Amino acid sequence: MIDAYKNTEAASPVIGVILMVAITVILAAVIAVLAFGLGGDAQKTPVAAIVVMNNQDTPEPDIKIVHKGGDRLIGGGWKLSIVQVGHPVAFITASPSSDFGVGEQFSAFNTTAVNASNLTDKGFDGGVPLERGKSYDVKFIEYPSEALLYDAVIEVR
Repeated sequence: MIDAYKNTEAASPVIGVILMVAITVILAAVIAVLAFGLGGDAQKTPVAAIVVMNNQDTPEPDIKIVHKGGDRLIGGGWKLSIVQVGHPVAFITASPSSDFGVGEQFSAFNTTAVNASNLTDKGFDGGVPLERGKSYDVKFIEYPSEALLYDAVIEVR
């Protein structure tokens, strides 16, 4: 008589290893779905080359803000702060109709202020007039991602 169950010692460890590999593969699949699936709805942050310079075309002390390249910034989706160095930032939001695209520019004659209004691609109201020889901290961000597109100090000439 042959004992069919005589050599069963190796079956248990092999089955255990196969189950561990299966569990690992399932866990890896679940983690991959969670990691890559949840971030799929995120919006692309716009990229834009914004340049701020002294405006030599006008006799008044002002600065020119130029969109040199990249994505079009949608009205209501970008903010600007122009404050004298040492003062807290004062972002104002562009009006919904103020898209800012490549090649477009506008001049700023004033600092931004919390109570400033009507920020368009043509300029804004509020703040105090810029003065020659003074330095101003200029920040330009895309909203809602808060991506900083420009951040520099410029001296008005």
